[in-house]
Amino acid sequence: MDIAPASDATGERRAGLREAVVIGGSMAGLLVARVLTDYFDRVTIIDRDTFPNLPDHRRGVPQSHHAHTLLPRGQKIIDDLFPGIMDEMRASGALSTYGVVPVAVVTVAGMLPMQKLESEFLRFSRFKLEWHVRHRLEAQTKVRFLSNCEVTGLLSTQDLTRVNGVRLHSRNADIGVEELQADLVVDASGRRSHSPQWLVDLGYEAPEEETINSGIGYASRFYAKPADFPGQWQSIIINGRPPHNPRTV
Repeated sequence: MDIAPASDATGERRAGLREAVVIGGSMAGLLVARVLTDYFDRVTIIDRDTFPNLPDHRRGVPQSHHAHTLLPRGQKIIDDLFPGIMDEMRASGALSTYGVVPVAVVTVAGMLPMQKLESEFLRFSRFKLEWHVRHRLEAQTKVRFLSNCEVTGLLSTQDLTRVNGVRLHSRNADIGVEELQADLVVDASGRRSHSPQWLVDLGYEAPEEETINSGIGYASRFYAKPADFPGQWQSIIINGRPPHNPRTV
């Protein structure tokens, strides 16, 4: 993998290359990076985390311990972006079943009609999917990863009309990158994004914010499956009964 610095000692970007920077190496950042490889000569993915060598949970994605659902359309898009990746998932232990009910739903009005899926229903963990996607990108010469590295601000043109790079704080002494020039910067760092403050630091006015908190919480635990649990059901959702029981299981 090409890990030559994107700029020289003066911080100037090398001529003739179109470069993109993606802040955040989770699923959103990885998929964005894959799309950008069709348009840029190099794509750099920057993440504060250290990526595991094997599929496993990591500190930067605490939500990976919760149950996730990948809708069929999302699975198709990922398979189109990375041809054959679902075959790799199957080979690495993803569970493939046919003729099952993916989700049984119980509402206040009772059980919803069963939606039996005749086509394949593929099950795998959130962190397994991310690892396979990242592994594919690591094999591309256009893509490089700067892990254990934090973006601390944005670079801009002198007239402040265009963002043209990022400032970095690297925890890896061997990298030593402080500024990274780019033709495009994509912030995929999620809800902890600092982009609004970085834009204020450049001189832009902060936009007005309106916060609507629905009070939703999310917790996970393991349950023993009852002996009489229908074999075709792969999962079950029991909707809440507000206002006295707002919990959904």
